[in-house]
Amino acid sequence: MDQTQAPTVKLNSSNVTEIEWQSSTQWTGWYNFTSLDIEGNYTINVTAAKDTAGNTMAEDTSNWFVLDITNPTVTVSSSEASPTTSDTTIILGNATDNTGGSGIASVTVNGANATTLNTTTGAYSKSVELIVGSNAITVIAYDNAGNSITDTSVSVTRTAVTTPSSSGGGSVTYTSVSEQGTSITLRKGFIKTFTLTGKYHTIKGVEIGADYATFIVASTPVTVTLNLLESKKLDLDNDGYYDLHITLDEIKSSIAYMTLKHINESITAEAGEQPEEVPEETPEEVPEEVPEETPEVPEEVPKEEIPPAKPNIGVIIVLVIALLALVGLLIYRRKKGY
Repeated sequence: MDQTQAPTVKLNSSNVTEIEWQSSTQWTGWYNFTSLDIEGNYTINVTAAKDTAGNTMAEDTSNWFVLDITNPTVTVSSSEASPTTSDTTIILGNATDNTGGSGIASVTVNGANATTLNTTTGAYSKSVELIVGSNAITVIAYDNAGNSITDTSVSVTRTAVTTPSSSGGGSVTYTSVSEQGTSITLRKGFIKTFTLTGKYHTIKGVEIGADYATFIVASTPVTVTLNLLESKKLDLDNDGYYDLHITLDEIKSSIAYMTLKHINESITAEAGEQPEEVPEETPEEVPEEVPEETPEVPEEVPKEEIPPAKPNIGVIIVLVIALLALVGLLIYRRKKGY
């Protein structure tokens, strides 16, 4: 390499004049970007370098860089509506860089890196533990040029839950469902407690899909599946009136955003709904049981006992006399020699 022949280095059309040889085969150069304020991609062109034999190197355009001096943008939301009784919430949103910028490098939530971050779309999420009281959320997004943006617009308040004692003391603070509607969030396996007309009920996430959610509403357990923007009415106290209206508003990052509304509508008096007529059940005709005819057995009439005939004394005397007369006659004739 001919060190007496300095190579010419250009940044697009600007000459780089600061050249310094490091050895017989290497050199370094630098450029002050104080006047470079147009963002975008820049190519470094190196030409006119010669060796000691006078050979000139081919132009090298393989090096480039991106000039990015604009901060990225970031959106922030919480999976738990404030106030909440939950001890955790998921902070989620999107971080984006300017068009042609260097791209999103990282996102931190309250000083910790986001658990999930798609550097292509900028979608991120991070689970945050909540203490009782106000919880400030600070999200910072960084691009690959070192620019950053800080967002502190979200704060989540956690309210205390005190379990009632067996003696009836204590109090419970839960979500109260009103006629205007109350927003809740629900994740798979999580349970939310709410009050409706002074009674406590729970709603538990069973399955949260991309466009549907399945959950169980109790006191009396009822399993419900709703598609996006679908609603359902429930009768929680089995009094013949719908008292809860549930709408699945949105699903983001496996979290269902729902609206619970207190209503008081007769189940059978809804517009266009007629009570189902139940045909009167006719009792099955049972054939009259005819008693089995038993052949009549003639009543046995006891034979009348005939008392033995009493002996006729007169007849007996006559017979005796006749017998004696006959005997006397026989004796008389024998004596006469007949």
